[in-house]
Amino acid sequence: MPGMDHMAAGNGLSDTKDGYRLTSTDTTLTAGKPAAYRFTVTGPDGKPVTGFAVDQTKRMHFYAIRSDLTGFQHIHPTMAADGTWTADLDTLAPGAWRMFTSFTPDSGAGKDTAFVLSRTVSVPGTATKTPLPAAAKTAEVDGYTVTVKGEPMAKMAHPLTVTVTKDGKPVTDLQPYLDTYAHLTALHEGDTAFAHLHPTTKVNGDHGGPELSFNAELPTSGNWQLFLQFQTGGNLHTAALTLNVG
Repeated sequence: MPGMDHMAAGNGLSDTKDGYRLTSTDTTLTAGKPAAYRFTVTGPDGKPVTGFAVDQTKRMHFYAIRSDLTGFQHIHPTMAADGTWTADLDTLAPGAWRMFTSFTPDSGAGKDTAFVLSRTVSVPGTATKTPLPAAAKTAEVDGYTVTVKGEPMAKMAHPLTVTVTKDGKPVTDLQPYLDTYAHLTALHEGDTAFAHLHPTTKVNGDHGGPELSFNAELPTSGNWQLFLQFQTGGNLHTAALTLNVG
């Protein structure tokens, strides 16, 4: 499956790694309305990178999250000829946000290396912190129930199984989304460290589910907020739950 052999190292909390740098002039964005975040990735030579490998059907994955792990957005930005990317964000609440970019250069010193780089953005206004939900094995979204099984340990690879049901019945009509039946992103409470949990269930037509397997390799212990995205009937659903990692 595309992307599975190139899991990004690190926690994504830096804007530089191995000579690659995430740059942006956007340090603040307006609250209460959609916003365009513009950024560039420069290489070890200081020039904008314009060649990116396709990973899970996209050349760039972009994520936005507020410091309390609310407001999760997973976007696929567009790139201009000069290497400037634009991520069209939904409405943002006031507070401190972190913008993550996930990419793999298709040439140069970082060819075939997965990178996750990030920068922070301030959204002015009165920010109200939302407490992280207690750790749980299940979450509800759009009438679906998502159940997670597994006991990940920090800095160790562990299998994680996700089961999707609706009205107590197994869901077997999951449609492919980004070359998989579900996309799983994890963000760490406190520092918003990033991890992408890679799927191991192969895609075989528009009839995925109810059980999906992932490889969980989380860098630190503590509470992680999992965001599971899956598609049915052409509609994308995002379920969120808290997982405690020892």
